[in-house]
Amino acid sequence: MGLMPVDFYSVSPKEFMLMAEGYRAGRIDDYKLNRNIIFMMARLWSSKPPNSPNELWDLGDEVVQSSDDELAKLFEAVKNKNG
Repeated sequence: MGLMPVDFYSVSPKEFMLMAEGYRAGRIDDYKLNRNIIFMMARLWSSKPPNSPNELWDLGDEVVQSSDDELAKLFEAVKNKNG
């Protein structure tokens, strides 16, 4: 992030958290760019190319959405297991 100690101690925890999230988002964007470049090269030159950039290199930034039914089933399974 490039913060000097005086900069670190002059920001609030909330400001630091926002700066860290912005830094992380920038790094993820850089990784996505590199992943897409490598994916295009693999699609052109590989005998068994990947179908998507995520298949080639998963960055772990995808958020999985769960439905209420799935969550209810999970809670019920845990309740039955413990009780």
